[in-house]
Amino acid sequence: MTRAANSLATLGIPLALSPMEALLVPDLPKDAEGWQFEPKWDGFRCLAFRAGREVEIKAKSGKSLSRFFPEVLANLAALPHATFVLDGELVIPIDGELSFDALQMRLHPAQSRINRLAGETPATLMLFDCLLTKPRQPLLARTFARRREALEGFFQTIGEARGLALTPFTRESRKAKQWLKGRHASLDGVVAKRLDLPAPLITVGVRSGDTTASDRRSLLSHPPDILITTPESLFLMLTSKARETLTEVDTIIVDEVHAVAGTKRGAHLAVSLERLDALLPKPAQRIGLSATVKPVEMPARFLGGVQPVQVVQPPTAKTIEALNKLSLPAGVDIKIKASTR
Repeated sequence: MTRAANSLATLGIPLALSPMEALLVPDLPKDAEGWQFEPKWDGFRCLAFRAGREVEIKAKSGKSLSRFFPEVLANLAALPHATFVLDGELVIPIDGELSFDALQMRLHPAQSRINRLAGETPATLMLFDCLLTKPRQPLLARTFARRREALEGFFQTIGEARGLALTPFTRESRKAKQWLKGRHASLDGVVAKRLDLPAPLITVGVRSGDTTASDRRSLLSHPPDILITTPESLFLMLTSKARETLTEVDTIIVDEVHAVAGTKRGAHLAVSLERLDALLPKPAQRIGLSATVKPVEMPARFLGGVQPVQVVQPPTAKTIEALNKLSLPAGVDIKIKASTR
């Protein structure tokens, strides 16, 4: 990974920008007018930043992926464009098929192993949005249709770029439905994007024991819209000047709440949540997530403290679907077959 960059910080788009997320719905829009449909790849979502010699790949969590994908970093650094911010998905094709397992194998502490895998199974960055091509001139306020034009223009100027691909699309609902019928485990479905909407500017930050001093200073000067943290780091923030960045907190989401409820770590978190509420004009909404906890009453009491709690536990049916056909527009040479994960 390249060193922390002053020029990256002055691009005009914050490194903490969160990629746009798709909302899960049961069906495609009935009227295709004004929509663009794209395959939703089952990979690692990321933003790619470049400012001169400095290149960074950020996951949607805000963490850097540069160390885990050195070949992608090198491919981006070799492009003739010295300035850009691109939105895409990291995928690894192996023998004509996409392998999510190969992506997960990259998240390893040993750099020697990462470098070996980068040579054996290089990743491809599948791009589907362009957020900036000139310094301090972000395209976020432009419609998606204009940004797609900018992305296609970007690809025309780079020629045959190693390790980069432009995601296919259609504006016909018939073709989009064909993709859905032929979807596979390597695809999460089909994404429908409004052509006339700008990109939302939502920033994400991470505060943990691994956060560097420079990143902590950045969180202080530019508080993100979404902060991912730990019980321990939240306690430290509440006992320092960083608590001033928490005075507008609206919602707290505790993932895997069953893992902390009833533990010393959970008691520590409960105290911090009450201290945080004391800073706010009104108590923040608390949401606890768990897919396995039973019974739910104990974690609910833990999460709510003295406040009333509502348990949302809709019934779900477990279904397994195996399909082995994927129909994509001409020019996309990816063969996919059914498998289990």
